[in-house]
Amino acid sequence: MATQKTILYDDNCPLCCWYTDAFVQTGLLTPEGRQSFTNTSLEDLENRLDLARSKDEIPLLDDHGGPTLYGIDSLLFLLGQRWAWMPKIARFAPINWFLRRLYKLISYNRRVIVAKETPAGAFDCSPQFNYFYRYVYILLTLLVGASGLLAYGLTNGTWYLLGLITLFLLFLLLKIKEHPKRVNYLGLIFTPFIPMGVLLWVAAFFPILSLAFAGFSGLLGGWMWYRRLALVNTN
Repeated sequence: MATQKTILYDDNCPLCCWYTDAFVQTGLLTPEGRQSFTNTSLEDLENRLDLARSKDEIPLLDDHGGPTLYGIDSLLFLLGQRWAWMPKIARFAPINWFLRRLYKLISYNRRVIVAKETPAGAFDCSPQFNYFYRYVYILLTLLVGASGLLAYGLTNGTWYLLGLITLFLLFLLLKIKEHPKRVNYLGLIFTPFIPMGVLLWVAAFFPILSLAFAGFSGLLGGWMWYRRLALVNTN
């Protein structure tokens, strides 16, 4: 257990709250070793913390003044306490390159993944906007969603679904066309295609559950879009 380490996390990001809590629940961190940015006196840490970097890469502080770890390095340190082979494998150049890019892809897009913004008056730990990783994320959502629709259409012959989704997508694009933050919101609007695409892939390969998974895909996507459109309309 990392008794001499403290991880700082974005408490306005449900994803960050979940996985840092998992570190505590599994014994990789003490309860005192998990602190939110909101409840931390950052002035006391200004000599040990790069605040701008901390918004993009979660920091792991050494309670005895040692170097601060960021991002994938902090996660590998914690996981390496339980599985010593993980950091060793992660040092292999191609794997290390992939893990760092994957971490950035998730981190730069984490607020659009969870559809959550910082409440008024709270400490804003939102990551900086990165065009490259936002467009990579958008492409990923479209690939997963389109491939799921294609697989489902080939196995079930329900091509009208592709048409309906395409029309709805055009509606969403037109809705945010004039929005000043439209590039930022593209990731927010396209995120539902990932779980929908995965569910449609399952529906394609398990015919007996096809209708159930396709129906759940539509319900989940509709609920996610409802939340996201509400967020777009209020900003």
